[in-house]
Amino acid sequence: MTPILTAENVTKHYGAIRAVDGVSFSVAPGEIFGVIGPNGSGKSTLFNCVLGQIRPDDGRVAFKERDITGAGPLAMSRMGIGRTFQSLQVFGGLTVRDNVIAAAQEYRGGLWSRLFSAPDMGLGAKADETLALFELAPHAAKR
Repeated sequence: MTPILTAENVTKHYGAIRAVDGVSFSVAPGEIFGVIGPNGSGKSTLFNCVLGQIRPDDGRVAFKERDITGAGPLAMSRMGIGRTFQSLQVFGGLTVRDNVIAAAQEYRGGLWSRLFSAPDMGLGAKADETLALFELAPHAAKR
């Protein structure tokens, strides 16, 4: 299967510090891929290079076999590449299910559809499916 995302020999220096040193990987469509390491090991710098926040000093990044090295966040977004940060905030007054729906609404429609569509914007079934996938369905009604 052709990888959807590929990084080849990605390198980033800050003076004499090698934050990322020749990292290569590929991610297949539908694959869940993680990067682990201790604080200061270059994980954030690697993500910033791959996602266009900073340009690597060396190496190449490709999405769907297209070179996107240093393309920038706006170009990445237009290609459907998004990033989320490790922010673990939820709405305490909402149920687990409603929190999943609220998160999904951010990516569905504009203001008009948000104001005049169903309260869950038709996302209830998808939320239920997601909760089941992560074995959270028994907690769907809990706050």
